[in-house]
Amino acid sequence: ARAIDTTMIDYVSMLKTRIGSVLADAAFHKYTAPVINGRRDNPEPVEGLDIVALVEENEEHNAVVKAVRASFEGHFDEVLAYCELLQPHRATYLANRAVDTRVVADTLTLDEWRELLERFEGQRRAFEAIETHATVGIFAGNASRLKEIFLPSPQRCLDELHAALPDLAARRTAALLEETGRATSV
Repeated sequence: ARAIDTTMIDYVSMLKTRIGSVLADAAFHKYTAPVINGRRDNPEPVEGLDIVALVEENEEHNAVVKAVRASFEGHFDEVLAYCELLQPHRATYLANRAVDTRVVADTLTLDEWRELLERFEGQRRAFEAIETHATVGIFAGNASRLKEIFLPSPQRCLDELHAALPDLAARRTAALLEETGRATSV
């Protein structure tokens, strides 16, 4: 709203500095002289013509300014709503930054491994489903950079899980063989 107000103030200032000086020029009076009963009146130039006051007091101008402001505020609200749609993706990305699958690899059950794999695969699909281009009100959103940042997050977690599986399987197999060997040697 402040940016719209500033733009309108700049517009009125432009009228004052550029249009006001044209209106005060004697050569321009024939275009601004009033026509009364079909006869063009040629009055003396009026000093101190305040074009800004004329514009600011014009109800039509004020209604247009109000409508423009309301329209832009509505479009900005749509942009904010669109940004809110992306917040869960942002939260997922930030949560994944703290995930170190190598630390928990030894403590997970098979079902927990499956849940993790499904979770990160679901995140990857959700990030891929983010629309790259979106029209939001009068604005055009481009989320390609956002996707570039977000997509490696679940993929990194999946890669770490896949890399840990062979080592974990080897250790658990060795532990199982050792335990089986102890049980049969007794």
